[in-house]
Amino acid sequence: AAAPPEPPWQSPEQRRAADIIRLLSLYRPLLDAFVIDFFTEGLWSQLPPSWQPALAGATPEQLAGFLGGRGGPGAAWPLSLLAFGAAARALAFPRGCPGPAPRPPCQSSRLPPLLRRHLLLPPEPPGAGPAARNPLGGPGGSEDGHRVLVTGLHACGDLGPALLCHFARSPAVAAVALVGCCYMKLSSAPEQDQPPGYPLSASVAALPGHQLSYRAREAACHALEEYQARLRGGSAHLRAHCYRAVLESLIRAAEPGKRHLGLQPGRKAHTLSFTQYAQLGLPLAGLDPLRVPLDSGAVGAMLEQQHKVVAFCTL
Repeated sequence: AAAPPEPPWQSPEQRRAADIIRLLSLYRPLLDAFVIDFFTEGLWSQLPPSWQPALAGATPEQLAGFLGGRGGPGAAWPLSLLAFGAAARALAFPRGCPGPAPRPPCQSSRLPPLLRRHLLLPPEPPGAGPAARNPLGGPGGSEDGHRVLVTGLHACGDLGPALLCHFARSPAVAAVALVGCCYMKLSSAPEQDQPPGYPLSASVAALPGHQLSYRAREAACHALEEYQARLRGGSAHLRAHCYRAVLESLIRAAEPGKRHLGLQPGRKAHTLSFTQYAQLGLPLAGLDPLRVPLDSGAVGAMLEQQHKVVAFCTL
């Protein structure tokens, strides 16, 4: 059946939002999947059958090409996978900065380190009433009465939406420069008469299926360019996802009630063998490494599927 006609009053941004939600609804299981559940939940078998052999045989360089829309040398992707990638790229918001600048302006070496890393927030804007209320609190008004620039670099969770609300409500704020992070920490339900951090848009909130899971919002924190670079360079960091998925399988086999524990075996875990990695990680889960078989055939079989884990992460 043909899709219902779009209301003529929709702006291009509203149409894009509706299209994004329609695309996400088609791939919701993929969007909500935790990579550490790759083995425990059989995530590979949940991919479309036509995708599995193509992804299993793809080299890291070909996967990097798929992310960039170029396919990679010798890659032969199923049409449905190509359509998925093309739709995602078409609906993505522009990335990077205009011109040949090697880095975003907010990361310029001419800026003091504190300005590059921290938040500058003006005090309470002048005036009375809800329209001038600073959602972050704070006394007083701007010291000299001039309009100010609100800057948030790595504004975590609801801090980003709060800054946008401050910009929208306060006549004392001339402009806002905002780089958000930790989107999984955004609130998704009103709290104490305050609007949720996601979505800020009333039109998006009215769209069926606009909700995003914790996992989906967490995925939005990752830089596509960084993962592409790791794929092209064959970075050792790529094995970390497989290590963690195997460790999750061992933990669940030993104690099924322990799931998705926030384990941090070390910042350089990718430089270790899996046995070394597990010997660090299992005690963090309250398990004795001596009681867990780390050299079994099952563990070896999972480690041999690292290329599949990497391909799944690419999606």
